[in-house]
Amino acid sequence: MERRIKRRELIKGLGSGIAVGLITAGAIAYAFPREVRIKIPGPTITEKFTKTKTKVLTKTITKFATELTEATAVTTVTKMPIMPELMQIFKQLIPDAAEFKPVMKDDVVMFFEAYDEDGALMGYTFLGQEMGYAAPIVVAGAVDLDYKIIDVAVIKHSETPRIGDRIQIDRDFLKQFKGLTVEELKLSTEGGKVDAITGVTISSKAVVDAIRKKLEEIIAETSK
Repeated sequence: MERRIKRRELIKGLGSGIAVGLITAGAIAYAFPREVRIKIPGPTITEKFTKTKTKVLTKTITKFATELTEATAVTTVTKMPIMPELMQIFKQLIPDAAEFKPVMKDDVVMFFEAYDEDGALMGYTFLGQEMGYAAPIVVAGAVDLDYKIIDVAVIKHSETPRIGDRIQIDRDFLKQFKGLTVEELKLSTEGGKVDAITGVTISSKAVVDAIRKKLEEIIAETSK
């Protein structure tokens, strides 16, 4: 009987000691800062995500910028054969044009002069880009000699399917640009005449800004 009592007391004592030890260890661990308790070498998950996202975004912007530059950069000021794909895009925007001549600056095409079959200047066409929600958005446009928009098109983007991509397929959005002057090329919430697509404000603004900046450039170069 005496042995059983001593054994129970021994087990009870061991149990109490283990419990006290665990509680003490937990208290000590809690008292230390999280950085001391958990040391993980290398960047955190957040840092990895941020670096990866920035790298992908930078690569995407570079790719778009390179493509746009390659599409317009030339080595001579006298003549540049316009690419068939670009010719087709411009012809859709200004059907009566028969020829497009590049306007150069520092060996880079800024925009194009559009001529009819009789060789008369009838307007200007251009390519432009602005950062959208996911990546740069590339637009094409045509303006008349009064610097009013004839037509525009979104020719490249990486916006969210069925949401941001509506900037390219929503005709109600795109037709708002027709006839607008440079002063009117702003979102209606900013005092302009273009209503953003519902839920697609960032992408809508990118399209508007890209077109307005190119039109400002055309006005600056041709009204000297």
